[in-house]
Amino acid sequence: MDIYHKFKLELSLSKKEVDELKKQFISYPHASLPIFFGSNTDKKPQVVIGGPCIRYDLTAISLNSLYQIVVPIYVASKFKADCYIFLGVQEEIILSPKKYFEYKKLAEEIKKLIQILAPKYQVKVKIIDSSLPKYDDIIEKTVRDLKIKLSQEDSTYLFAITRKRSKKKMHSNIRCIVSERVAACHTQRLLKRITEKDNFMIVEDIEQYPCYKYSTKFNDQNPGFLSFLPAPAPDGKSTLFKAKNQPKMTISPSGDFRLNIPDNIESWVKEIYQLIEKIINNKL
Repeated sequence: MDIYHKFKLELSLSKKEVDELKKQFISYPHASLPIFFGSNTDKKPQVVIGGPCIRYDLTAISLNSLYQIVVPIYVASKFKADCYIFLGVQEEIILSPKKYFEYKKLAEEIKKLIQILAPKYQVKVKIIDSSLPKYDDIIEKTVRDLKIKLSQEDSTYLFAITRKRSKKKMHSNIRCIVSERVAACHTQRLLKRITEKDNFMIVEDIEQYPCYKYSTKFNDQNPGFLSFLPAPAPDGKSTLFKAKNQPKMTISPSGDFRLNIPDNIESWVKEIYQLIEKIINNKL
């Protein structure tokens, strides 16, 4: 089963929709693991950019977030490049201001986790916490300078992987503001302001690609984009991000991460989980 068929199962896509996606990417020799779809460029980056969605991590850091953090670190190690991990803390606080302290605490826990992960790959990782004033200011300034303004419809379908518009509740004005910030974080101008470099590879799961594509209208020069498979839910019928039950993780005294992988799951899902565990521990 190839990667596109796995993704087709996760999102219930048609063959035509999958074929359209295939046209967006070229194979990338530095990303040969079976989780990668490919890249939109063959250039080697100075800086690798990544970041998890932490919305559902307040009770515990999820396997999905860990996966979205470690894959960019893995890619950065292949290029001997620096890695910048964006934590959308301010964006979650804007949506849920009463959870301010919970998200700030979560950010500190994720930073400690990254301090365990980064040495496994001998990669220099810089954490961009969007709630810190210096980064919040850069994001706000970039939104203003680039005149990024999303309608409720633009925001609602910012991450729509196909052109098909399923019926959804339209985003609120507050959610639109958050979407504008997220779009800004995919622009060349913001990345250059934060890193003071100009050759980037954004490494995110393929569901983030529509947001990246939207952001290109604000660029003179586009960052590269390397896409990977969203982690599947245990039943293989949706993404792990949307799953209620996430595989449990433990950290051994030696610093290795261990996943409690259920036996009664689809064989291809089990293979992906086992591969994720190897990537996390740099034991490929």
